This record gives sequence, C-alpha cells and structure tokens, in this order.
Amino acid sequence: MVDDRSKILRRLVDQWVEEADGWFRTDDIWKQYNVQTEPGKNAVWQRLKELVKTGIVEKGGMRYRRIEQEAEDIDIFQEANFVSIKFPFALEDFVRMSEKSVMVIAGDVDAGKTALLLNIAIMNMKDWDVWCWNSETGVALLKERLFAIEPNLPNPLPFHLKWRMDNFADVIRLNPNGLHIVDYLDIDSEMYMVGAEIKKILKALDKGVAIIGLQKPEGRDLGYGGTFSIKKAEVYISMSKDRLKIVKAKSRANPTVNPINKQWSFRIDNSGSNFLDVQEAWY
Repeated sequence: MVDDRSKILRRLVDQWVEEADGWFRTDDIWKQYNVQTEPGKNAVWQRLKELVKTGIVEKGGMRYRRIEQEAEDIDIFQEANFVSIKFPFALEDFVRMSEKSVMVIAGDVDAGKTALLLNIAIMNMKDWDVWCWNSETGVALLKERLFAIEPNLPNPLPFHLKWRMDNFADVIRLNPNGLHIVDYLDIDSEMYMVGAEIKKILKALDKGVAIIGLQKPEGRDLGYGGTFSIKKAEVYISMSKDRLKIVKAKSRANPTVNPINKQWSFRIDNSGSNFLDVQEAWY
C-alpha cells in the first residue's frame, strides 16, 4: 500500500518532470522537496522508474529528462530581422545577432565582464528597452562605475536597473522584446544546469536579446558549464584580464571576414569601467 507521504512525493515528482527543462538528477528532487528518509528517496526513484517505463522520461546514466514531443513550427515567411546593438570593441562590425538570441560573455574573475555589460547597457539605452539584472555589484560601486562611463546620466535612469540573483527567465518573459543584460548567471550546483538556464532565458524571449555574463576558469575560453554554456549562444565572447576573444559567431557582419578567434588586447581604467589602449590582434 502506498502511504500518504509517498502519494504526495509521486505527485511532486510528476510536477517536477512537467516543469523540468533539460537534464536533472534524483538528488535535485530530494533537495527541492527536502526528502531525507530512505523510504522517501525510494518513492522518488520508483516514480521516475515508472515514468521511464511509460516513455515520459528518458534516463541517461544518473540523469533524467522529460521527453519533449512538441515542436514549434518555423514560419520563414514571417517578419524576422537581425538587430542593431552597439558594443565596445565595435563587435558589431564582426558579428550579427538576430531577434530572440543570446550572447554569452565568459570571463575570468575581475577580467572586466561587468564593465563590458554596463557599457553595452549605456551604449544602447536610447535605442532599446534595456533591462540590467545585477546579482553582485553593490549600489555604491555600481553608481561609481556607471557615472565613470557616462557622467551625464539622468535621473531617472533611461534603462532599468534591477537586483536579481537567479531564475532570470521568469522576469525576462515579462518584457520579451527588450535587451536583457544578466550580470551574472551563477550556478551553485551541477554545471550542466548552466545550459538549462540559458535555454530558459532564450525561450523567454520574443524579439529581444539576452546578454549573459558567466565566470570562467583562467586559461580556458569557455565559462563554467563548458560546452553546456555555448550550445544556445549565437555569439560567445571570452575575456581574460587583458584579452577579449570571439569564440563563436553564427552570423558574420561581414561575409568576407571570419571573426572566430579574433582578439583584442586592452586595459581597464582605475574605475574599472572603461576600456583603454584597445588593439586588434590575431593569435
């Protein structure tokens, strides 16, 4: 006989699977619903086993995912455009971004990710509905850096500046045609969740664009999450303390120039806000 607790857990597993985006593990469910007892953990495992048997869930190693059988039609005759976004380093001369797309900026600690993201916000605040989602920079430092970039910023700001730590897709879908700047996407658990979060952000967009900051290990181009972080990105940028590199660009601004692996050297001013001595370089 299935006790009441097990019945509740089975319903919670069904709810989890329905809302899941990408791969997950049994311990993700245990943590979410505070399942600590062996009978409780076994009830979760048994329900997942049943869902695998009925073809609702796929099992791969120690992970699971909901089988998605719906596919949205692609109408190539609808209006669809590339968008105009200004960037430091004049990146728009080398890469193009389309409506409903994502750029990822992966950088070492203190490599200049926030400076790059804030500059993008200010450079586009007159042409876009810009939303900056800040998760780590305090108000005093944020104020200092913004006014170092643009001393004549008006009050109120001509863009939205919001605190947000996680679940960015929830707020992005409220304004799906804006330019959303996420500083930054921090995943504390499994690194494969980076790709799932980026996918959620992409799905939340309509004609808008998201530019997502990620931390990366020194000496590597890709951010934490590795290949999971690059799959859905239309443009992928890597930053070290004195170098910026185009790692991925699905569409070239100039068809005759391949921007992949193009790099710039730079230094950042004392405010940590502006890029100086920018030099193009191929390595």
